[in-house]
Amino acid sequence: MVPGPTDGPAVVFEAGAAASRSSWAAVQSLVAGDARTIVYDRSGLSRSAPDPSGRTLRRMTDELGSVLDHVAPGPFILAGHSAGGPIARLAVAVDPERVAGLVLVDPADEAADVLFGRSFRRAERLAVGAGAILVGLRLLGFFFRDHLRGVPDDVRDDLRREAFTPGVIRTRREQARTFLDELAQWRALAPVFGRCRRVKCSLVDLRGWVVWWPPA
Repeated sequence: MVPGPTDGPAVVFEAGAAASRSSWAAVQSLVAGDARTIVYDRSGLSRSAPDPSGRTLRRMTDELGSVLDHVAPGPFILAGHSAGGPIARLAVAVDPERVAGLVLVDPADEAADVLFGRSFRRAERLAVGAGAILVGLRLLGFFFRDHLRGVPDDVRDDLRREAFTPGVIRTRREQARTFLDELAQWRALAPVFGRCRRVKCSLVDLRGWVVWWPPA
């Protein structure tokens, strides 16, 4: 957690699949001037121990809920990137009263048909398998060298130590085992935000533009 003004909501960042707190480093430093900011590692990633109970959406959402409990009382703005988007959305549906806002940055979404085709699933299996081989050869970090050049030194050191390990690959494989099937179920019955109509939501594309914001 990075301290910030306490007269407004705290911002909690949820990383994408197999990504750690470090993926939000640049954004967190910018937001910290206006709010308390919290990043964390889900189980099995970076500094967090693996979870023997699996990596289902509900399980990962419960972990986010535990983080919110720890820094309570809130209110919170949840920011989810990629696979972190559904986790943040489900967290709002589970406990809307403590959420003041929701920011989804290029989220995985049940309306994205490409996620559920055979080609995407095959590509994901290949990526996980290739990642395991490259980790064993200690070469996975090489393919992320351009990304590593663009981050602060301390973040780069953390990523080199924590992001390219067999444990991260195992966690990614476990999450991939159920994630898309669970997300596909939302096509018929998505989480209902219920009483949280007061929650403002923004959707942001990769360039950082807000492309959708509902009326207050």
